[in-house]
Amino acid sequence: MKHQRNRDGMAAFDVAANDEIRQLFIRPKCGSKRFCNDDDRTNQQQLFTVIHGDQKGSENKKHDDDKDDDNGDDDDDSPSKKWVDLVADENYIRGLQISQAVGETLFGSSLARSITFAMFNHILDDQFTPFENEASVRDFLIRLIDTHVTRNDPEYDKACELVNEFARKKRIEPLLRLYTLETPLYRQLHYESDAWLLPLVYHFTKLKPRFFRGTSYRGLSMKSQELRAYRVAYGKSSCVLRTNTFCSTSADRHVAEEFSNECYNSDLIHVLMIFEFLQPCHSAIRLYAISDKYPSLSNFEDEQEVLLLPQTLFHVKRIENDGKQCHTTIWLERVPPEQHPFQAYIRCIARDIRKQ
Repeated sequence: MKHQRNRDGMAAFDVAANDEIRQLFIRPKCGSKRFCNDDDRTNQQQLFTVIHGDQKGSENKKHDDDKDDDNGDDDDDSPSKKWVDLVADENYIRGLQISQAVGETLFGSSLARSITFAMFNHILDDQFTPFENEASVRDFLIRLIDTHVTRNDPEYDKACELVNEFARKKRIEPLLRLYTLETPLYRQLHYESDAWLLPLVYHFTKLKPRFFRGTSYRGLSMKSQELRAYRVAYGKSSCVLRTNTFCSTSADRHVAEEFSNECYNSDLIHVLMIFEFLQPCHSAIRLYAISDKYPSLSNFEDEQEVLLLPQTLFHVKRIENDGKQCHTTIWLERVPPEQHPFQAYIRCIARDIRKQ
């Protein structure tokens, strides 16, 4: 397989004799949406939600929408309905930060994970039963592969092999490599994220060396009305951007820009998202090689992929347009989890009781 290394620790991509041979190990950009989106039906409203945590921001946003509507915006759908989640106050966002930190603490213990899983499974009427162990996850994923990849796909056998390896070795790495294959399964993951997320949660402690710190990039395309939601969130601590599903980003800016250039649609604004992680983040996983002990988990090593998990929170720190207004750059900074989540949780409950 292309990710296997020789005695010098080099993969096939590294030792390729020339660029022509090296192209065999690079993902085809045409038709791939790995690091960009240009389909407005399944674009950033599926990947991201902008959460406004204050009424003032909501009112300002409504005013901006009304003003733009007066200017003749031809999109009848209000961004507040499709891409923006309006909440009553800032406590909601504080609650998201607390729940992130509590989850990180609980999932750091195998006993706590088991208890939490059993509790939520009971509350949700066994909704998580298909993912309660490696064998059940394997069966679920094989059904997905048979449905969405099919035996005619050149990657079908490899996909099945990786799922079986995950179940046999009880290691999460094969599932992460499965995610990077160029198959229809990647898009289906947007709707079946639990099949990847819950196994990841169970193996969180083993992934700690891969927690990402630094800057990663992703391309998006959106209409001007969609971009408005980000402008309203710009610079506001009471507004956050939340990932709704798995999201591929790259530590190499050129990778995101190359995919974005291939996915060109003149009717949309092309956006480069820049994600800043000031400290190691448990919901941003490095799939590229870190060392001999932690080799690449991606089927395409050149992409330098950083995988963002669902429910990762960001603040919008900066927005810039080019002179022609057809390219926009958005800087996002990850919102750190609450440092003392249990104390903060108790304080939130106390505040709610006092309000009553």
